[in-house]
Amino acid sequence: MEQTNCTALRSMKGFDEYIELLRNETDFELSRLEPCRSDVCDAVWGGGNPDISGIGVSVGYIVEIVLGATLVLLSMLLNRKQGRRWEAWDRVVRQGLRAFFDSALYFAISIEIAIIVLLVNKDFGISTDGFGAGDAQVALAISSLCILPLMHPLSLLRERDSDETAARSKEGRKRSHEETYVHRDNLMLLLFSLLAVIFFYPFVSQGMHNLGPARVGDGKVATTTEWRQIRRLCFPSPARLTASELVLLKVTEMTSSLIIYLFAAWQLFTAVSRKMEADDRQLGDDRRVTAILVKVRKFAQAHTRRAFFQVGLVMVPSTLAGILLYCVFRMRHVQKQMIEGMGARYQGNDWGFGQIMAIVIFAPVVTEMSFAAWEGGRREATVVEDS
Repeated sequence: MEQTNCTALRSMKGFDEYIELLRNETDFELSRLEPCRSDVCDAVWGGGNPDISGIGVSVGYIVEIVLGATLVLLSMLLNRKQGRRWEAWDRVVRQGLRAFFDSALYFAISIEIAIIVLLVNKDFGISTDGFGAGDAQVALAISSLCILPLMHPLSLLRERDSDETAARSKEGRKRSHEETYVHRDNLMLLLFSLLAVIFFYPFVSQGMHNLGPARVGDGKVATTTEWRQIRRLCFPSPARLTASELVLLKVTEMTSSLIIYLFAAWQLFTAVSRKMEADDRQLGDDRRVTAILVKVRKFAQAHTRRAFFQVGLVMVPSTLAGILLYCVFRMRHVQKQMIEGMGARYQGNDWGFGQIMAIVIFAPVVTEMSFAAWEGGRREATVVEDS
């Protein structure tokens, strides 16, 4: 029997070329595939990329989802309370929400850029080292779940800033305060829009993969029998994602992506309508287009500010992010079983600088809230002394 050249099977640049190489080297016979099991499985499925699915980064996803939803719900609850003490706590939570948005935004941008680099290498046949089929299956899931927890904090903070700007204008208070809120509002929207633009490549890449022609099947790049042999080689036990889990993953990915872009479009619409309304007020003009846009915005906001709708805006993105997070951890488990089944050590649970930073990046939320609480307590003590 001809000896298989395992060295040639160690890395995969393109799926089509690799399948042809496997066919030439092994003819997809398990007896000839088995000596190269670790090389083939690592090249095709990957062992998990720590930059996007390491233990610290995965914990960071959990922190982002839970912390974001908790702060939003607390802010919504405190905003309905009356009294000076409740207002003080509302300022603390809002400061934490603002710090959370900043931390989660830069965390998401970092993850998106890392995923884009890996996808570009895969899509253009440069290299798939450290990014196998398992990582590719959850790339869009990771890209989406990083952005979903940012949606309601952005909407809530922009809404509060807009209300405070309007209140200050009615009271005739200093223009500098109004400009501060407007600039902060615009900066947040600009950064989120940048994130949405960066997210476009993972969305298109995975969308083309999901909707494009299948590469496995009779008459395709790899036949069903050949692909089954690879799966048997790498997953002797039924550890891989089930068909229902894969369908759930794809549906949730696409739903989340569409919600993200619809949300971004709505935020841009409200920003444009507010800008046009402010310009008309300053110039003493009354354009018909502006009036229509303002009516649409106010009609939508009248419904979206209801408590039931607000809770839904928190729960829907959080639920979608939770489903995607479940799929990411399932894939980690699949990769762990595959690697340990080959007698190797799974490195996805190793802690390094990047894994620690994925959690420490949310530390400003605690420090900002602590400082806001201390400052509020000092202000309260000053008021008591003056009275």
